[in-house]
This record gives sequence, structure tokens and C-alpha cells, in this order.
Amino acid sequence: MKKFIFLFSLLLFAIWLTSCKDIEAQKQAAIRTQLLSDTVVPVTIISPRIQTVQQTLDLNGELETMQEVTLSSKVTGKLSYVTVHDGSPVRAGQVIAQVDATDLYEQVRQAEAAVAAAQAAKKQAEMNLNIVIEQTSAMIAESESKVKAAKARLDMLRKGAREQEKRQAQERVKAAKAKLDKAKADVERARKLFSQDAISKSELDTMESAYESAQAEYQTALEAYDLILEGTRTEEIQQAEEAVRQAEEQLRSAKANANQRTVHKQNVSQAQAKLEEAQAMLRLAKTRYKDATITSPIDGYVSGKPAQAGTVVSPGVRIATIVSIRGTYFEGQIPETEVRKVRIGQRVIVHVDALPNEEFTGIVEAIRPDADSLGRIFRARVVITDSDNRLRPGMFARAKLVLRDIPDALTIPMDAVLTDEGKNYVFVVRENKAKRIEVTLGARKDNWVQVSGISPSEKVIVEGKTQLADGTSIRVEAGRSDMKHDVVGLK
Repeated sequence: MKKFIFLFSLLLFAIWLTSCKDIEAQKQAAIRTQLLSDTVVPVTIISPRIQTVQQTLDLNGELETMQEVTLSSKVTGKLSYVTVHDGSPVRAGQVIAQVDATDLYEQVRQAEAAVAAAQAAKKQAEMNLNIVIEQTSAMIAESESKVKAAKARLDMLRKGAREQEKRQAQERVKAAKAKLDKAKADVERARKLFSQDAISKSELDTMESAYESAQAEYQTALEAYDLILEGTRTEEIQQAEEAVRQAEEQLRSAKANANQRTVHKQNVSQAQAKLEEAQAMLRLAKTRYKDATITSPIDGYVSGKPAQAGTVVSPGVRIATIVSIRGTYFEGQIPETEVRKVRIGQRVIVHVDALPNEEFTGIVEAIRPDADSLGRIFRARVVITDSDNRLRPGMFARAKLVLRDIPDALTIPMDAVLTDEGKNYVFVVRENKAKRIEVTLGARKDNWVQVSGISPSEKVIVEGKTQLADGTSIRVEAGRSDMKHDVVGLK
């Protein structure tokens, strides 16, 4: 019995529910019939507008930065101080932290002293080389001169006297004989005069001395003439040959001493090598000392908590992370059906949620050639122009990528469009009645949307449209004026 009562109750409920739906349907039909009757609905209209629109593609993504630098020390040591904290703005070249560099500074001082000693050693080696060069050059020049003179004398002795030398010797004998004859005559006359007491003894002595001198000159001239006629003796040639040999030996010795130049040149080269080694060690010491100061290579902000003073760091250990605020970009997601429309260099209009009233421009810089395995989504890197550096990595951005211009597009206000079961339609004026026309939407921005399905001459109903059905009588009233011509984007 209870089961029967339950089933009967369900039946009654179903009958009641059906009757309610019929009542509602009857009520809507009555409203529709009333609208189609003699009721006249007041409306306002607007004419479609022909204008140029732009086909766009929506992109969403978080802002990223092209530069993010993790700073670490190149030397091992304890941090003396850290100048920044999380979020601190920094400039390129700004000191971020300092490693204790006491030992490193001492190494620099030692390396400088080693360089100074090496420079002094090289200077001394160069001085020694110059002295050896000067001494050996002088010795060689002198020895070569002696060899030349000795060979010339030997050559002269071997060749003997020339005819002109013989004639000159003969003339010297004749001159000496004439002088002797005159001196003899003078002394004989003087002796006679002395015996007659005509001259003094001293005058006689002078004449006799002149005679004796003339005899000596004559004898010398005769001997020289005889030597020339006789020729050079073997002993003289041997002496000249010995002189040549001794001069050549001195020259060889001088040239042998010149080999010392090579030794001194090697000393200079070794001193130069030691100097270069010392200079390299100094550069290394200075580099290590400089590396103890950690600076930022870029402008940006400190991201995360940096290391604290007193921390012992070593190469590769993070001290701070600097995120650049320049070169901000974001990677927008592109469906695989749209990626063929996107090209490098296309202009992008960007809006950032954190700056709702701002508009930024960007350029497509790169398109990833492969899609994500999940969703088949490609990604485009968009570089944003931000001269005031207001954008920050991590901000969410929405952008419209301008694909192409669409000239002569037919547009109407967006609030003139109605939707029913997923289809868009508008009401237009036809002989003082509302005519429902299905339309396809295209570009939209603000309150304008591109449509197809109506002609440019149609009068589109804007206000009063919700009270209309296809065929409702209408009365056009004064309403809004035509809106300003705009360029809109495709969504």
C-alpha cells in the first residue's frame, strides 16, 4: 500500500510539473502574441559604420627578464660586508659585497717588489752587454788596422823598391855628394885662413863640423841607395811575416772575445723572461685582489636574500642574485591553429594587470619552433618598450598581436548585438517593424564590433531591442548620435 501511495504521488508531481511548463510556455506565447499585436515599441537606431579594423591575436603570459645574474666570489674568504638586501636597486659597477682581502693585498705588495727586482736585474744585464759590445768592437777595429798595416809592409818588402824609389835614392846620393864637396872646399879654405890668422878657431871648428856632417849624410845616402839596389833581405821579410801573424792572432782573439756578446745577450733574455714572469704574477695578484670586491655587472634589483657579512664563501657559492629591469619581455601562448599567422617583428599592444591604465608596445622577437606537448601551444617572445622601467619580472600581461589590417570593415555598437542559443543576431528596421537578422561577429574594441550578415544601409536597433520579436512594430525615437570613428582589433 505504501509503495502504491508513493508511486501515485510521483505521478501527480509529474502532471503538476508538466502543467507548470505549459503555463509558462503559454505565458511567453501570450507575451509574444501581444508584442506582435498592435503594441508599438519605441526604439533608437544607429547606422553601421565603415572603417578600418585590425585583426589581432590575444596573448597572455608573465613578464620575464633577459638578464638574471647570480653573483659569487672568485676567491675564498670571509665576507667583510654586504651592501644590499632583498629588493635593493643596484647599478652596474656597484659594490655588492667585499671579501676580506688583507692577505691578497700583501701578495700584491710582494709581487710588486719582485717586479722591481726583475727590472733592476734586466737593466744591469743590458748595461753589461753594452760594455762588452763597446770593448770588443774597439779591440776588433784596432786588430784589423794592425793586420792591414802589417800585410801592407810585408807586401812592400816582397815587391822590393820601385824604379821611382831608386831614382829618388840616386838623387839623394847626388845631393849628398854635392853638399860634401862644398863642405870639403869650405873647410880647406877655412884652414888656410886660420893659418893666416884670418879667422878664429871657432869658425874653423864650425866648418869642420859641417864637413863631417856632410860626409855622414853622403854615406847614409850611399847605403840607402845600395840597399835599394841590393833588394829586401830574407830576414826583413820573415820579420814582416811574423808581424802579420801576430796581428792576425790579436784579431782572432778580439773576435773570440766578441762571443761574450752572445752570453750577455742570453743574460738579458733570461732577465727579460724573469721580468715577464714577475709581471704576470703581479697581474694575477691584482686580479685576485680585485676579485675580492663583488660588483653588479648590470642595472637591476636584488632578488632574494643575499649572503650575510661574516659568511665564508668560495668560488661558485651564491652571494646575491641580480634581476635586470631592462629588456623586459613575456612569452605569449599561441594556439597551433594561429601560429602560422605570427611573424617576427609584428607589433604588439600590451596591458599589464598591475598597471591597469597603462598601455605598452612590444615587438615579436622570437617564436619557439616546437609546441608544448600539453595543449599544442606555441610560445612567442615579445620584447616590451619600457623607457621608465616600471615593469617588473613576474607581472601578468595581456597583449594583442596585430596580425593584419582589415580595410572597409562594417561595424556596429556591441550593445546592439543579442545572443540566443549560441547564435548572435541584431534587429534592423524594415517598414516600421523589427527584423531579426543573424550576424557573425569579427573585430571588437570598446563598444564597436565588426559584423557580417547585414548591409551598410541597414538601420540597426540599439535601445529597446530586448522588447522585440521578429515583426514587432516599432517607433524610432531620437537617441544616441553616431560615435567617433575608431580602429578596433579582432578578438
